[in-house]
Amino acid sequence: MLRLSNVTILRIINQNKTKEIWLELPPLPEQRAIAAFLNAETARIDSLIADYESLIDLLREERQAIVAHAVTKGLNPDAPMKDSGVEWLGMVPEHWGCQKLRRVAKHVDTGSIPSGTISSDEEPDGIPWYTPGDLPDDIILSKSSKVLGQSDSDDNEAKLFPAGCVMVVSIGATLGKVGYTVMDSSANQQINIVWPDTSVIFGRFLAYSLSVKKENMLYMANSSTIGIMNQEKTKEIWLAIPPLPEQHAIAEYLDAETARIDGLIADAERAIELLRESRAALITDAVTGKMDVRDWQKECA
Repeated sequence: MLRLSNVTILRIINQNKTKEIWLELPPLPEQRAIAAFLNAETARIDSLIADYESLIDLLREERQAIVAHAVTKGLNPDAPMKDSGVEWLGMVPEHWGCQKLRRVAKHVDTGSIPSGTISSDEEPDGIPWYTPGDLPDDIILSKSSKVLGQSDSDDNEAKLFPAGCVMVVSIGATLGKVGYTVMDSSANQQINIVWPDTSVIFGRFLAYSLSVKKENMLYMANSSTIGIMNQEKTKEIWLAIPPLPEQHAIAEYLDAETARIDGLIADAERAIELLRESRAALITDAVTGKMDVRDWQKECA
C-alpha cells in the first residue's frame, strides 16, 4: 500500500488505489478455516500480550511503592517513628527531619529555549538539551533528542546546569517527572532545575524523593486552566530528610532495586514486541498460503 500511496505530503490510499490491491483468494471453505484459525491464534497472542502489560503495570506500581517507602520510612523496619506533622509525609523515622525544598536547595532555576539546537545524532558529544520527553523512567538522565549548537554554548545564550542537579517537569502531561543530571546539561522552559545543597542533601536521594511527589505536585499546581509548578511552588514541596550517610545508603539501595525492576519491565516489553511480531507473521503466512490451516480445526478437535 505504501507504494500505491501519494507520499509528497501525506500518505493517502484513495478508493481507486485501494481497488488495485492484489489479494490471494483461496476457496471459500479455506478462507473460513483461515479466519477461524486466526481468530483463535490472535486471541491467544492478544491474551498473552495483555498479561505482560498487566505485569508491567504491577512492576511500575511496585517500583513506585519501594521508592516512596524508602524515602519516607527508611530501610530499617524497626526504627522508632514519629508523626512528621506534614500530611503528605505521615510517619517518619524519629531521627529524621522534615524540610521544605527551599531549605535544602541552593536555588531553583528554569530552563530556556536557545536560538538553535541540533539533533543529538548529528552531534553526539554536544551538551544535552532536555525536554520533558527526554526524562526517563529510571531517573538518571542520559541521551537527549537535541543538543546545544556551538553558538549557544559559546554565547552563553542557553542556561547550563552541572552534574548533580535534579530536573522536574513543571507543566503538561508529564508534570512531576524527574531526572538526575550526570553531566553538564541544559533544558527547556518546561523544566525546573533544583541545585541541591550537598551539605544537607544528596542529589540522587533528592531525585528519588521528588520522583514520588507527582500527586503532591499536581495538587499544588492546580488551576482553572493548566497546572504549572513554578519555581516558588516547587520550593514549597515537603521532604523527609535523613542524615547524609543514610541518604547515600537509601540511594544505593534504590539504584539496585529500581534497576532490578526496570530489567523485568524491559524483559516484559521485549516479550510483547516478539509476540506482536509473531502475530503479524502468523497472519501474513496464513493469508498468503505459506501455512496450511485447512485441517486446523480437525487437529484441535
